[in-house]
Amino acid sequence: MGHHAGAGATTSAVNLALGLAAFGRSVLLMDLDSQGHASRAFGYTGTTRGGTESALREAVISRDMIVATKVTEIYLAPSGPWLADIEKELAPMDDCYTRLYQALATQPWP
Repeated sequence: MGHHAGAGATTSAVNLALGLAAFGRSVLLMDLDSQGHASRAFGYTGTTRGGTESALREAVISRDMIVATKVTEIYLAPSGPWLADIEKELAPMDDCYTRLYQALATQPWP
């Protein structure tokens, strides 16, 4: 899990989500930045623990981890400062590199 500030990953993810939504695709944007920049880009100002953190910790995604955005086709698994500490928690786990995959695999995607 790298920390490369200023690499443009959030900007790319937000613009890709907007582009897909413009073509009528439903998008789940998972904010993996502990500073929550993608979450803020879509107007999320919540203070509860983030959906992305819960998805990584529990290796599952549920509706309570996802919030709607002002763009009707984009849904957000928000992030927060708690995400910064999760790397240390997940590192000793055998499946630490597949937690996000496991979480996404729990959903019946169309």
